[in-house]
Amino acid sequence: MSSKTLGHLDQTGYLYDSTVGELSGHRKLNNMYEFPLHIMDCNFLFKGITSSVHLSDTWENTKTVINKILDMDLEYLTINFHDRNFRRSHMKWKEWYIQLIEYLIDNGVKFINYRDAIDELDQK
Repeated sequence: MSSKTLGHLDQTGYLYDSTVGELSGHRKLNNMYEFPLHIMDCNFLFKGITSSVHLSDTWENTKTVINKILDMDLEYLTINFHDRNFRRSHMKWKEWYIQLIEYLIDNGVKFINYRDAIDELDQK
């Protein structure tokens, strides 16, 4: 990604972006919010599908990242799960996503979309 990408997105009227993958909190860039991408399915599961890595190992790695984010007390946690993977032909991916959602619920994480998050932030 070019160092100018986020500025261009802001100038064209985007309300938010979630391109940058890093363990940090949201930030406002002029008129656009940047919500860093914290967890994406293929970052955890691609190796699990193509090698001998087991779902339990993949899940432990995922929990480690989630717990680190929860310890950072960030206002928002961004997850990208590609819906094409939520099917029988990708059972490992589907099981991982279900575990992820259940774990977040068990840890009291509130689910929200970007529009509502932006409204919350703009009211502060």
